[in-house]
Amino acid sequence: MKTVLIIFCSILLGGLISSCNNEASLININDDSDIESITLEEKIYGLSLIWKEAEYNFVFWDKLNSLDWDNAYSEALLRVINTKDTREYYLELMRFAALLRDGHTGVWLPNELQIKYGELPFRANYVDGKHVITNTDVNFKDAHYSEILEINGLPTQQYIEEKIFPYMWHEKFDSAYNQIFRLVPIVEAGNEIELKTDRGVFKIKPVTEKINWLKTYSFHNSEDLTWIVTSNILRVGITNDNIAVITIPTFADNNLPEQFYEILPKIKNCQGFLIDVRQNPGGSSSNAYAVAQAFIKGKFESSRAKMPIHNGTYKAWGRTYRFLNEETHITHIPQCPAFIDAPVVILESHATGSAAEDFLVVFDNINRATIVGTASVGSTGQPLLNKLPGGGNFRICTRWCLYPNGKEFINIGVTPHVYAAMSLDDLKNDFDSVFETGMKVLRKQIDK
Repeated sequence: MKTVLIIFCSILLGGLISSCNNEASLININDDSDIESITLEEKIYGLSLIWKEAEYNFVFWDKLNSLDWDNAYSEALLRVINTKDTREYYLELMRFAALLRDGHTGVWLPNELQIKYGELPFRANYVDGKHVITNTDVNFKDAHYSEILEINGLPTQQYIEEKIFPYMWHEKFDSAYNQIFRLVPIVEAGNEIELKTDRGVFKIKPVTEKINWLKTYSFHNSEDLTWIVTSNILRVGITNDNIAVITIPTFADNNLPEQFYEILPKIKNCQGFLIDVRQNPGGSSSNAYAVAQAFIKGKFESSRAKMPIHNGTYKAWGRTYRFLNEETHITHIPQCPAFIDAPVVILESHATGSAAEDFLVVFDNINRATIVGTASVGSTGQPLLNKLPGGGNFRICTRWCLYPNGKEFINIGVTPHVYAAMSLDDLKNDFDSVFETGMKVLRKQIDK
């Protein structure tokens, strides 16, 4: 339980109350209360908190010249006041935050709400330009690998754009796609959903119990690897022709640098390195730079960043008085035990985000690696985190990251040098064609 002081005045309520009454109202915010017991005062507080933190700290206002943030707040306030339950309330918060069009800015639902409305008994991917069901509950197996043509009577893309996109970041469609079908049960309030596919019409309901998935994907390739380490944060194997294959699923674990440095003596003499960060959503940029240091001699430019400042401190005081301080960051990690100058190929995908993109930028900026795959998420930066009434959370991006040379990649992604994407046939056959492409590129470089 925390007590928050709110001064109600006309600027805060966007005209709903005609004048400032100059009286303080004490509102109790129940962080751990029943999500259905959020009061009207708490609902207003939650929306106002998002409005305030974005107003003072959001870093991308220069990209949103057409957005009247105060007017958007006023309109959202009326909708929030009229919400009938917590589900509607959180959807309105998500709609409001989505106006900022940034992947590191948004609202997270309370876990209880997600559990209450469940999840769909299938997984879908956007493959070969089609919306394809790529995994299902065993009781829904007739729809496996079918193309979704319509959802609730609307063409699939139209349904997504009209019913889902208003509540989420979607500037880069393939990267946003993974989250689309997680929102459907919330938007549809747990009701039955009709899917028209190329295999017929299926009526399904979200599932609240554990799903018994039809397929467990375990992609194979043509390499026979001798494994050096296989942990949750690092997997390293060596091919028969002495190429190191390094998979890093996350940069969130601070044990990564130590674990990576421990195995460096065993792999430093390999003739080439393939680093796979396709499923790496990010974590700590410091951990990413610690790995990158092994392949870069001495100091390197890690990023250029813009941050809001006021009076010499990293704290904004409204858009009117704010300007952006721009700095190029130089990184050097002297405790790195080895320097490797062999060829490097990095695999990326539409799921590679945040600190993993910072990792890509370091290599791409100095042409240290060939990047293979599909463009990354296009979202990184320092998020300001905060709690919402009912147990949800939101974050506001406060750091505008660029390449050290000023090149933009936010909402664009790091563009691969060699495009390679998984096809539907690859998924059906559990075959990792992107890995194969990366190895071919690396071996050509080694041969040179």
